[in-house]
Amino acid sequence: MTAETLRLRGLPASPGLAAGPLVRISSAVAAPRAAGSPQDEHAALDRAIGAASAELRALADRQTDSAGEILEFQLALLEDEELRNPAFDDIDKGAPAARAGGRAWSADRVVRDGRGRLLSRPRL
Repeated sequence: MTAETLRLRGLPASPGLAAGPLVRISSAVAAPRAAGSPQDEHAALDRAIGAASAELRALADRQTDSAGEILEFQLALLEDEELRNPAFDDIDKGAPAARAGGRAWSADRVVRDGRGRLLSRPRL
């Protein structure tokens, strides 16, 4: 494999430079699954939150700069009851855990001020 220069045009989310290998990720998406019982879906979301929290904690603990703070913020979002509770409410209405969690923690639905206060609630 040879290294090639690739220039992408568009609107950046933040200024900066990206350097390193590029990996093309398949666009395959898992087929949606039907929801199980609310108890099963609650347990599935709890397991997913626990696994993601453990991964974020391990990554944050290995950082020595602001990257750790960013990961800590993501961890705080997973632990936030104002985001978590609507996901479980959505499950109680029949949504599968993956869809309920995806809606609750969607980036365009979570906006906080500089003190960490929730400014925008998830729209489920």
